[in-house]
Amino acid sequence: MGNPLGSIMPDERKQKLVEMMEHAGIPLIEDDIYGDLPFAGPRPLPLKAFERDGGVLLCSSFSKTLAPGLRVGWIAPGKHLGKIEVLKFINTLTTPEVPQLALAVYLREGGYDHHLRKIKRAFADQVRRMVDAVTVHFPEGTRVTRPLGGFVIWVELPGEIDTMQLYDASIAAGFSFAPGRIFSASDRYRNCLRLSCGHPWSPQREQAIVKLGQLIKAFTQEQGVEG
Repeated sequence: MGNPLGSIMPDERKQKLVEMMEHAGIPLIEDDIYGDLPFAGPRPLPLKAFERDGGVLLCSSFSKTLAPGLRVGWIAPGKHLGKIEVLKFINTLTTPEVPQLALAVYLREGGYDHHLRKIKRAFADQVRRMVDAVTVHFPEGTRVTRPLGGFVIWVELPGEIDTMQLYDASIAAGFSFAPGRIFSASDRYRNCLRLSCGHPWSPQREQAIVKLGQLIKAFTQEQGVEG
């Protein structure tokens, strides 16, 4: 599931992308931290499933699926293994062994699979509730994604609202989001924002969406935007 859209690339496009990168001789770094979190059906295939020469460096982490404080990730670097080992040694030398050993036991005993089944149901419900709340409380003309996995949604606001300015107002009101511009290297998505659905739904979270919707409507009125 892509961040921030929550989209899943079709397999035929994955294959085409890998073929293009292999033809150009360019390594492809795949960040697959949300791949274990589809709401239904099998796990989406990673880009690495379509490689032919070991050029895809598949990276992932347990921080998004199991525990943010665990800070344990992994990489399957293919033919770039030697270079990755050198870079790892230069930058961090080693990694704490105890969390890795504990996680290895958890994986071997089936605890991770059980956890995923539970957390995917929770995320699906939280995403649905967040989308419903945005649909009700944000201005008319707002567009919102309906992801098939993960725990983030992407919201496109009507008109010329600058969500960086909106962010400052929301922080002052006691809640936050990710402004769309931070996901662009060319200052795009100024009227977009990303919302996280990673925490359990609650009256407090719903009230935050209500307040955010009120802030957005106030901004649209100030700018003369209909909706």
